[in-house]
Amino acid sequence: MAPGGQEKYVTSQGIERTRRQVLDEAKPLFRGIRDEVDDTDVGGVAFGVVGLAFLADAYAAVQNDMRRFMNDAMEVMDEWGEALEGIERVWRAAEDYSTPKVVHGPGGRDVRITGPAVYQ
Repeated sequence: MAPGGQEKYVTSQGIERTRRQVLDEAKPLFRGIRDEVDDTDVGGVAFGVVGLAFLADAYAAVQNDMRRFMNDAMEVMDEWGEALEGIERVWRAAEDYSTPKVVHGPGGRDVRITGPAVYQ
């Protein structure tokens, strides 16, 4: 239970909403950060003669790292989106359990939903 005694329920709509937030809201923020890295370029003379020898390469390496981190994060978000899409399909099928269904679940596995579980 959540604080205050309120119960929380997961729904297929909630899963879909989470997927959309990841892909439509979070991912564009990371893309924007990645795309703005080039705007942080500093000309060689800005570091000075001594700085050019020591700082320019290190600064460029940090920029490349940031691009890679943002690309990696966006790739993970795409994977989350795919997983959440499969989870949402399985959850929706479970919500509609009254008729047996086979749905394509996460990880490429087919899941058969045949009705409510019977516990003994």
